Amino acid sequence: MIAKKLTYPASFAGYALLMLWLFLPYLCGEVIAPTRLGTQLGISDIAGQGPRFENEKFSDYSNVFVPEVNAFLNGPRSGDVALWEPHNELGRPLYHVSGFSPVYLPARLLQAVTHSPSRFITAWSLSLVFLSGIFILLFCKQIGLTPLAGMTSAISYAASPILLYWLAFPMFIASWCWAAGCLWSLRRVADRADLLAGVCSSFCAYSLLMTSYPQLTVYQIYIIGGYALALIIQASRSGWGATRRLILWAGGSWLLAILLSAPMLIDLFRSALQSNRLRPDDGFFLAAMPSFSSLHDLVREVVLATMPNSFGVPTRADYPVAYNGLSVCLLTASLIVVGIFAKVRGGRAWWIAIAIVIGVATIRPIYSFGIAHLGLGLSRTNPLSMLLMPCVMLQAHVIDSLQRHQMSSWRVASLTGAAMLTLLTAGIVFGITENWPILWSQIAVDVLVAASVVVLCLGEHHVILLTMVSACWLTLVASPGLLRQLPSQIHSESSLSKAVAARLHDNARYAVVAPGVKALPPNFNAMIGLSSIHSYDSLSPRRYREYLHRLGGEASTYGRWNDQISPDYASASFWMSDVALVLSPSKLVDPSLSCATQVESVWLCDVPRHMGQVLQLVGGTPKTTVADVTVGDPRLSPALPAKVVRDEGDAIEVTVSSAPSSLLIISQQYHPDWHARAFVRGQWRRARSLPVNGFFQGVVIPDGAERVSLAFRPIVRHAVLANYVWVLLFALLAMEALLAWQSKSGHDHE
Repeated sequence: MIAKKLTYPASFAGYALLMLWLFLPYLCGEVIAPTRLGTQLGISDIAGQGPRFENEKFSDYSNVFVPEVNAFLNGPRSGDVALWEPHNELGRPLYHVSGFSPVYLPARLLQAVTHSPSRFITAWSLSLVFLSGIFILLFCKQIGLTPLAGMTSAISYAASPILLYWLAFPMFIASWCWAAGCLWSLRRVADRADLLAGVCSSFCAYSLLMTSYPQLTVYQIYIIGGYALALIIQASRSGWGATRRLILWAGGSWLLAILLSAPMLIDLFRSALQSNRLRPDDGFFLAAMPSFSSLHDLVREVVLATMPNSFGVPTRADYPVAYNGLSVCLLTASLIVVGIFAKVRGGRAWWIAIAIVIGVATIRPIYSFGIAHLGLGLSRTNPLSMLLMPCVMLQAHVIDSLQRHQMSSWRVASLTGAAMLTLLTAGIVFGITENWPILWSQIAVDVLVAASVVVLCLGEHHVILLTMVSACWLTLVASPGLLRQLPSQIHSESSLSKAVAARLHDNARYAVVAPGVKALPPNFNAMIGLSSIHSYDSLSPRRYREYLHRLGGEASTYGRWNDQISPDYASASFWMSDVALVLSPSKLVDPSLSCATQVESVWLCDVPRHMGQVLQLVGGTPKTTVADVTVGDPRLSPALPAKVVRDEGDAIEVTVSSAPSSLLIISQQYHPDWHARAFVRGQWRRARSLPVNGFFQGVVIPDGAERVSLAFRPIVRHAVLANYVWVLLFALLAMEALLAWQSKSGHDHE
């Protein structure tokens, strides 16, 4: 009877209402943003102490995500999809992972309704959070758990500390979202192999590959693979026919996902082969492992994993301890304790998953083996982040058992109460000994949650109590930690950015010289339309690193980051980089520079002589057998007039002077996917593209050519074709649903 008090439609509605309540600030116009971009623009901006705070820890939001999304939304392009980013690294390919690129259908649909990067990221992150809970609801329904188990677990999953902590990093959220979708759709395929199950399974797998952070994708694939293996073993008990059907449908759906994401994966793999990113030793990855060398370490990890809200708002910069969101809701932890004492049998496979994750995260030889052989060495990520799904599913099984078995046990209630009281007391004592601030209002919330779980072990009012506890958690714990800002308070320009923009013309660049400046970090400059030679790129190519050495710079952070150089201003490399402005914290004295302006403690030094966007050199045309060409100092060779007449980012057209033998040099980084053509005697002919001086893009100009065009054509541009496949499949699903509805309506009328 108790299980029938809440239906699944009602649980879906309840989940939606509670999540909309949590998202209310964004629905009223605010956006996900960890800062107001004052630091990035060189503005001294101190955030208030109210609900909108700033935290520079989440710097990738402004240095990576916002500029990348802006390039796809508003950047130059010759076709439907932007492919090349000209503002950093002397030009680089755009990356089509993380769900930002319109080659991914949901991103294309979102970009059709907004041109604001911050609003795009807000809509995308919130959609992923909301979908995460929906998939958990569907999963619980598919495996036959009660609606209350589905609703409460969906809230605990979607509003978990780890998802909301990384709200400004949608590729992290995507891994948990689409993993939940894969589990639900796999179970549906096992129970009922139909078009809906197959399409959903394929789209969730495709989305996981296209949008999730690569290292988290690997972790989730292991969880999904383990669940698929369990389903196959279960199906084998029903005979070979059921097993074969499951393998064919699940395998076919994943094969389609891999094929549709192949252009992106191939392009990413090719970039990785050319990457400058250095492979650190195992110690780099092992540093992410939690430390359990003493009782102190163990208590610290347990306290932060269950009650981090008791010591401050975890997303604020003033949180007293290093924290990365690796926690579960206290409701989840409390119900798992109930499950242990009540000996709940459901969900035993998830205990195996928990044991494996903890083993990988705490036993160094296992983790080292995974780094070397199992794909765990893509990036430094704490394996404990994968505990969320198993813990939430254990919570769902416990709630299901409480409802179905009408459990009323003073023993379980007493043991649970004692365990939770011990945990809360230990947390308070530990916080005091560590000199952490204790938020007694949050302690009261934690006590309320724990007490409510104890009451669940004694009574029958599960629906009302769990709904109230979930609403209380969302309002008093989850909501204060949301990263949000008013769009009107986010800076878009400063006196420094305007002064730099006023000095840069014809696609010229600026450079920051050592010891560097705090403003205009790499990549962020692209957001405000400024071009620099610097870069923050996880896959920056070796050519770029070698070129930086010539400029007196270094790609730090394992080959990813460069924000300053120490150049020879009279060198050919510096001249060819088309730097028209140098930013320095001190006034520079050099005959190649003119330093007369200081803005916000930054000296702006003009570079009167620089190459320009293109240069046509006479003579020195390489033989066809030569892969590249070295021209030394091009200022010492005769040059002819050449002018860019069309620049669409990934397509450039240049008028050139007629000469029997000449070479066109473009002041941008060479990439093999730039294809050149020359207009000779009334028709376009293929021209040879090659690197110049080991770095710059060059084109051999045929005799009699009047114009030269270059187009960037990477394999990933074909990934957009997947959108048409998904539109067709979703249309088939809609048609099937319509026919089923009409058939049902006809039978009802009869």
